[in-house]
Parts: sequence; structure tokens; C-alpha cells
Amino acid sequence: MLTKKEYDYIIKLKKEFKENDQIVLDKKWARDIVAIETRDTFILDYYIGTIELKKFTYNKRYRNTIILLRFDSSGRHTNPNGQIFDGPHVHIYRENYDDKYAFHVSEIGIGTGE
Repeated sequence: MLTKKEYDYIIKLKKEFKENDQIVLDKKWARDIVAIETRDTFILDYYIGTIELKKFTYNKRYRNTIILLRFDSSGRHTNPNGQIFDGPHVHIYRENYDDKYAFHVSEIGIGTGE
């Protein structure tokens, strides 16, 4: 588990893809990312659901299993405090809750393109 201070530090690190290969969009892929100064590694995941093709997820992971940020294009989400909402949302790591808290894209100023 990360502290808020650790999260704030690693999320701000400048990063680049580990290899210069092209991304082949398929239903699921992952790419390695490395912090330029510290050489810490991260993983960017992409997944399209098989039942609802308009639904997809992006993850930004640290140490293979710690999800720092996750974008879900649709679906229902319930935060640990009981707040429920539908639609595109972003999970942001929170100390003691990992990626359990999410925010509707309208709350954090991200447009949906619709």
C-alpha cells in the first residue's frame, strides 16, 4: 500500500514507454512504462469488454499490482462511502482504499466526447 505522499510523488514522475513498439489495439493489451529519472516501472493496461463493446478500461499500475489511475468508459460504480453513479468514471488511488474510490468524469473536468 502507498501513502498519499508516495502516490503524489510517483504520479508526477515523468514517464515514457519502455519500448518504442507500436500499440496494436486488440481487446486487451499492456505496455511497460518507466520513470525517466528513477527508472521505476509502471504498466498501462487496456481492455475492451466482450459483452458491451463500448465499455473499456485503462489502468496505470505501479509495482505490477497497485492501480494508480483507472478510467472506465461506462458502468455503475459504488464508492466505499455509498455514493453510487453511472457512466464514465475515473478511479484515483487513495491511501487505505487503493482504487476503490471513483469520480464521475464531470466532477474532475474530463469531457466524454459526446
